[in-house]
Amino acid sequence: MEIFEQIKKISYLLDELDSYEKTIPDMQRNIDLKISDLYHKLEDMNLNAGKCYRYCKELKAILKERRSFKNNVNLLNVYRDNKLKLNNGMENRKFLLAKIGKEKNQLSKKYNYRIYSESELNEKIGI
Repeated sequence: MEIFEQIKKISYLLDELDSYEKTIPDMQRNIDLKISDLYHKLEDMNLNAGKCYRYCKELKAILKERRSFKNNVNLLNVYRDNKLKLNNGMENRKFLLAKIGKEKNQLSKKYNYRIYSESELNEKIGI
């Protein structure tokens, strides 16, 4: 085993996580501003089927980007809260991976509507 090369790989991966963490505020702000722009544009739009389709398609793309980003931030938070376990033996690393896996599973659960029921939304949208 090339110890030095393995440590360099680990260091590079940890640097990647640290760099990503530093970009979070700017990325969050950028996504939020895109959504805000779209909401404000909707207020002023004269609606027709073609415009609605393209608008919804763009909004859906941004919301998917936001969901992916928020999931990554949540996983990164679990990592940050438990990263000391990385250097405290194999058992602790297994605990860290289990916690991150549990969070990932939690994030993939279906959304529960708060105000509308799914059938109400389907009726309003015409599904």
